[in-house]
Amino acid sequence: MKILILILRGLACVLAFSLSNSLAAESLANSTGPAELPPVGFTGSQYVDSKGCVYIRAGQGETVQWIPRVNRMRQVICGFAPSFKPAESQKAHVNPLSIQTPVENWQPEADDVAAAPEAMETTVVTVRGTIGPTEVPEGYKSAWEDDRLNIYSGLQTAEGLRDADQRWSQDVPNQINDQTAKAKPHAQHGQLVYPFTDIEQQKMFLEAQGDYVLEPKDDGAIRLVPRNTAVSDGRGKQTALQPADGGNLLVQVATFSFGANAAKTKARLVALGLPVEVRRITRADKTYHIVLTGPFEDPRKVKMALAAVQKAGFDDAFTVRR
Repeated sequence: MKILILILRGLACVLAFSLSNSLAAESLANSTGPAELPPVGFTGSQYVDSKGCVYIRAGQGETVQWIPRVNRMRQVICGFAPSFKPAESQKAHVNPLSIQTPVENWQPEADDVAAAPEAMETTVVTVRGTIGPTEVPEGYKSAWEDDRLNIYSGLQTAEGLRDADQRWSQDVPNQINDQTAKAKPHAQHGQLVYPFTDIEQQKMFLEAQGDYVLEPKDDGAIRLVPRNTAVSDGRGKQTALQPADGGNLLVQVATFSFGANAAKTKARLVALGLPVEVRRITRADKTYHIVLTGPFEDPRKVKMALAAVQKAGFDDAFTVRR
């Protein structure tokens, strides 16, 4: 009887132990790892934490992982004696909470100061003028109707050059040719003909037309063509008569009313290697400068000089005898 009682008590203890283990065991899915890691230098392949749960070493090299050991029910096996005492295991060190006593910052009270007035925003108004005239000035007319840039606005016309020559001299600085030009002499005197700016000057040349033919040029020069050496070709220009025999021949280049223009022309011809002389004639207290190149004995040299002068821009040059 006593033996039966002892057997029943043993079975009860084993059943209670198994039941406690099954109740205390945790599943693999809920496992968070050992309660604490083993101390540094532990080389065992199996480790039991302070809760009695068994973990197996895994990993490679310096990387170590502790995998829980489970039964057939995939529950962590616990109930074993810990590998180390709790003091020997690595527990997380928690610093005690330090409570600091707050310190009040005392500042003396300041008197109330009125706020500075805000600066007023300044507005600058810029009044811009028009870029150009909005209306066509008196005496002008529109060069086009669709407001495009007129590429021909700077070109000079023969009419404009003629009007400018009637008013301004050709030396530097330009001067008014005559006081009567200020009063539009051609409007006051219907008999006044370009390039003259007064009746007396025109009369003087008309009286001398028995000896010379007056031919104004577009560049402002006045060409005096002797009647005995040139005839009109019917187009308003003078054509030189070729001499029948040899003699002192010259090429008359141009005639100027201003000595500065004659000097410039002479310098141009000298640069071409031509012999140049300037003759002056006076009519009614007015001096004119006639630029000639030569003299030449050989008619062939005269033709060569005439061609060189015309190539230089003096298209109206012609040959004369000395």
